[in-house]
Amino acid sequence: MPSLQQLKYFMKTAENGSLNKAAKELFITQPALTKQLSLLEKELAVSLFIRHTNGIKITEAGQFLYDQLTLVLKTLDDIFIETQEIASQRAIRIGALPSLATHYMPMVLRSHSELRAKKIQLIVKDTTHELVRLLKEDEADLILVQDYVQEEGLASSMLFRETYQAIVPANHPLASQERVTLAELVQHPMVLYKSPCDIRSSFLRVCHEMNVKVSSFIDLEFNESILTFVESGLGVSIVPKMVADSIAAHPHIVVKALHAVDLEREIHVLWQPMVEEWIQQLPVGMKK
Repeated sequence: MPSLQQLKYFMKTAENGSLNKAAKELFITQPALTKQLSLLEKELAVSLFIRHTNGIKITEAGQFLYDQLTLVLKTLDDIFIETQEIASQRAIRIGALPSLATHYMPMVLRSHSELRAKKIQLIVKDTTHELVRLLKEDEADLILVQDYVQEEGLASSMLFRETYQAIVPANHPLASQERVTLAELVQHPMVLYKSPCDIRSSFLRVCHEMNVKVSSFIDLEFNESILTFVESGLGVSIVPKMVADSIAAHPHIVVKALHAVDLEREIHVLWQPMVEEWIQQLPVGMKK
């Protein structure tokens, strides 16, 4: 089959009635254009132009091909335009961990009015592993995850780091202490989201590294229940700093920085090529 490029060369030559003029508009040499037209004529087994000393003249077969291609290429242009419109109207599918969906995404949208104008489908999953799978299976265009280990073939960038902080009931013994250590915190019942959960995994990993044993757990089905349980005096918990900042003025919960412990997370963004420009607009100013 003739290539689309050959057909475009033919169209430009027919419109100019001159190999020299057509070659200049196509930014190729005249011999290169002549060669492609000859290959096209050989492929179709017809003569498209009559060459003479004063230039070229299109043949009857060539004129028929030109007329038909004019319609076909116009149809292709319409198809391409409609395809781009469909793509522009499709929602951007953003996957995020619960804390990032609740506390980071609103900040992103508040900061960028052009992003608010786009259709956004927010997909919330409990683990980075689940979100990466969505991206690999083309069920998400962009994902916000934590503590991501780079994999070949996936575009990613770190956005910021943030610490985890302890939250305790306002009437709890730890609430009046100036400093709280991890060892002190885990002596009390821990209210955490059920496994699997990236925050829980990070917390338990650090406890293991520091040889700190957790007294007991209250496993919850919903992240948002953690604050209610802590407020009710049923236990203590740890939350990312962005969550802690959102409850800093809570009348019945006190936020405490954890002393002498390196408990933090890295927030990464991964994306499909089609939304790469969008990545540049994500805030990166929430550093530790």
